[in-house]
Amino acid sequence: MNLFSPLLKRYLLCQAILLIPVGCGKKGPPIPYDVTVPRAISDLEVLVREAKPLLEWSIPRKAVDGSEVRELGAFRILREETPLQEKWCEECPERLELLDVLELGEDKKKGDFSIVGNRVVYQDKRVAYGHVYVYRVISVTTRGYESAPSNRAVLYWDTPPAPPAHVEATPEDRAVSLVWDPVEGAQGYRIYRGHEEGGFGEQPTARLGPNELSYRDTGLTNDVTYVYAVRSVRKIGQTWLESLNSSLSTCTPKDMTPPARPQGLLAVPLAGGIELSWQRNLEEDLLGYFVYRRGLEEGAYSRLNETPLKVPLYLDRTALLGETYLYTVTAVDGSPQRNESPFSEPVRVRYVR
Repeated sequence: MNLFSPLLKRYLLCQAILLIPVGCGKKGPPIPYDVTVPRAISDLEVLVREAKPLLEWSIPRKAVDGSEVRELGAFRILREETPLQEKWCEECPERLELLDVLELGEDKKKGDFSIVGNRVVYQDKRVAYGHVYVYRVISVTTRGYESAPSNRAVLYWDTPPAPPAHVEATPEDRAVSLVWDPVEGAQGYRIYRGHEEGGFGEQPTARLGPNELSYRDTGLTNDVTYVYAVRSVRKIGQTWLESLNSSLSTCTPKDMTPPARPQGLLAVPLAGGIELSWQRNLEEDLLGYFVYRRGLEEGAYSRLNETPLKVPLYLDRTALLGETYLYTVTAVDGSPQRNESPFSEPVRVRYVR
């Protein structure tokens, strides 16, 4: 006999459904603040390059607790502005105002800033000559968490000096020599070196004093073209103001060093001609040797071989019996210039069998 009527079964089923636990929609525990907020930027600096003020800093990769920052969304740039004629107080409270917000991400349009490696470079285009500017930067995550303000960077902004004129570059062996005219009021000069296919790096190749009007750039690669610019600088407060580029100078170092003159030249008459031998040169870029001859009545040497000899040995089959000759040898390198050594010490021989 069935003890449960259809009506009773339906009632019990409804009661069981009501007893099933239902989630309340409550979110999990909040993420701790120190897990999400980036560490404060500590290497903010302001530089003047090509008469432009640039802020630079490293992208923070660690949160306050040491974990990786994965949701960095923006940077907020704060700035304080003070006229130069008013003495800026380093110890006074800062009156920082929001200057700009740099949005990060692939879909964000980058205007006045760029990212090079792990460094952000931002150009402040809203500056006026005769002012001091104080900057700090705050990192912001995509959830809106803000880091503590960065270290302080100070810009003393005024008219940059004029660029040097009449820059001349002279190629040398693995080096380039530069000279330029002095700039009135300049307190130094900066040398920048680049290549034809690209611009200049942020850091100068050399920093020079106000009385140094030439520079020899060494350790270069021959037959590679380099591009040079010279910028003048002067210091205002804590800031070195840098001029625009001078006119660009393009220069290609060349191998201009010939091999050493060959040593130990000997001449021996043989049945088939006069045999010449000498000591082998040790230069790594040696291409070979040329042999020269002149008769006693001739005023200049004539070269006997059209292409350089690979070994220090030569048989002169054109010598005439009974004639006396002077022989000398040179060494030539494999550079595009085909630098040739001075003549070896000549030897005198009469061709007899």
